[in-house]
Amino acid sequence: DPLEYQWSKGGADIDGATSDTLSLTGVTMADAGDYAVTVSNSAGSVTSDTATLTVTEQEVLAPTITDQPMSQSVTEGDNVSFSVTATGTDPLTYQWSKGGADIDGATSDTLSLTSVTLADAGDYAVTVSNSAGSVTSDTATLTVTEQEVLAPAITEQPMSQSVTEGDNVSFSVT
Repeated sequence: DPLEYQWSKGGADIDGATSDTLSLTGVTMADAGDYAVTVSNSAGSVTSDTATLTVTEQEVLAPTITDQPMSQSVTEGDNVSFSVTATGTDPLTYQWSKGGADIDGATSDTLSLTSVTLADAGDYAVTVSNSAGSVTSDTATLTVTEQEVLAPAITEQPMSQSVTEGDNVSFSVT
């Protein structure tokens, strides 16, 4: 005769819990309680001893920054990255800001700026958050210097040449 199973919590049947194993995923405080299973077939039924599930609250640690972003000086057109390392209970979220204003889409532990311009110069920081709180990094200053544009200078002059009519000739300058 096939065996039938019915799990219960606190004496009440659990809908759909009809196999020899009861699996609970993502356990919450509400899952704490007394569990038992009744096994039956055509000859009768028997109920297991009660198994008590105790759930303790997860300690959520607020974020702490362990490696601060560093100030940098670059020339216009360069690429630059700021990064932060933080600990704390996951999930951690990140929000980078420039001069106190959030930067749209800058929500990872690294901020990458490509081909910087003079307008990118300023003070950058990141706020790291989780359900227990948030912490803001030290300010990292980005200094952008204007790319030096030099006037042209000739370092090698074209050379005078004598050729016979019909020959080819090339002049060059450096």
